[in-house]
Amino acid sequence: RLDAWKGYEVFIRAMAQVRDAVPQVRGIVVGEVAAENPGYLDVLTSLRNELSLADRVEFSGFRMDIPVVMSALDILVLASISPEPFGRVLIEAMAAGKAVVAADAGAAREIIEDGVQGLLVPPGDAGAMARAIIHLLTHRDAATLMGQSGQNRVRERFSTQQYSDGVQSVYR
Repeated sequence: RLDAWKGYEVFIRAMAQVRDAVPQVRGIVVGEVAAENPGYLDVLTSLRNELSLADRVEFSGFRMDIPVVMSALDILVLASISPEPFGRVLIEAMAAGKAVVAADAGAAREIIEDGVQGLLVPPGDAGAMARAIIHLLTHRDAATLMGQSGQNRVRERFSTQQYSDGVQSVYR
């Protein structure tokens, strides 16, 4: 879902900096525009074009094939500028073995151990986000280790069994 609080503008600004350090970089923004803000995609497209990123950042719209999308990624970025209530996409990316970059707000800090499964950055800080993305793209071994650690963390803390056990304990 494309909502302003998800920080897509921060991500696009970060990508302008990443492009300068990693010229082959490509980014994909997945999600449909929220019904209450139909012009938001135009805002994002204008920013992308203003920063000369039309060939670097793609808007895919709504996708049903998230496992396919995840498999194509090197890393996942969650740029929320307001605290993320849970950030299921982080769990999905970690389960897929992807290192993540996420804004350090809300549940992200409970899901990710900074420097272990991914990198946490201050919300709204495009420069810090760009540095984190560049680090993971230029230190592939570290990104691979973070992805493996993420898979382990999902198995240990976010499995279906863990969820079921947690709900049952609430009822008990």
